[in-house]
Amino acid sequence: MFPSTRDQRAFTLVELLVSMVILGAIILLLTQLFNGVLLTTGPSHKHMDADGQARMVLDRIAFDFAGMLRRDDVDYSLAQISGTDSISFYSEVQGYGLSRSVSVVGYRINSQYQLERAAKGMDWSSVSFIPFVSGSQIQTLARPNTLPALSGTDFQVLGDQVFRFQVCYLVTGSTTGMTALTTKPPASRVNLQAIVVGIGVLDGRSRLVVSPAQMQALANTLRDPVDGEEPATVWNNIILRVDRSAAFPPSGMPQAAASAVRIYQRYYYLQ
Repeated sequence: MFPSTRDQRAFTLVELLVSMVILGAIILLLTQLFNGVLLTTGPSHKHMDADGQARMVLDRIAFDFAGMLRRDDVDYSLAQISGTDSISFYSEVQGYGLSRSVSVVGYRINSQYQLERAAKGMDWSSVSFIPFVSGSQIQTLARPNTLPALSGTDFQVLGDQVFRFQVCYLVTGSTTGMTALTTKPPASRVNLQAIVVGIGVLDGRSRLVVSPAQMQALANTLRDPVDGEEPATVWNNIILRVDRSAAFPPSGMPQAAASAVRIYQRYYYLQ
């Protein structure tokens, strides 16, 4: 026997509409939950990305400083430049190319606002050291020095998220014996206790929404510290708007990118 047609029953239009409304509500709730997770984890991922690069860069600098030649007949190029700094010195680290016993190491910010590092390998026999007339005087770019010039081809990008690089010096006074933070290197190497490096980092995702002009404005907004000031303190005060002398973020820069700027600093003791 075949079942009666009166026993067969399909969904009504009202039931279909109700089920579609319920399904739509579930999808909407899941979408909001997913967006909430993205809003929560997005900044965390950016912060972790910046932290990772900053740690790598600062550790690399530490390794180069550890091999720095601390001799009275060796030049150092510690340059104070408005807006960003550069530094170069002899270090017993592996240079680019063939194995070398000493390298000229340099750090600078390029035109794309990325931190570059150079390690130009040299042989001891080809290094021309010059004795200082007045003891262990540190040479700056304003004075003649025998450091080989580093060209553009000598540099490679080390930190593509680092847009600001600042160097300060912890110096011991010759007469007082007290330490002070200065923006210029001391006249005598023996008075240099530590080199202080501050960097500003903007993660790769945030850089995608920032124009080159905005990157330049961002770097310029983080002003140079003066004697007695740490780069990290100065820059964080600007970012947190404690320092009202500089408008932050720069005009036109997306707030989401501005909020992702991270500041890092480390003391490298040389004694």
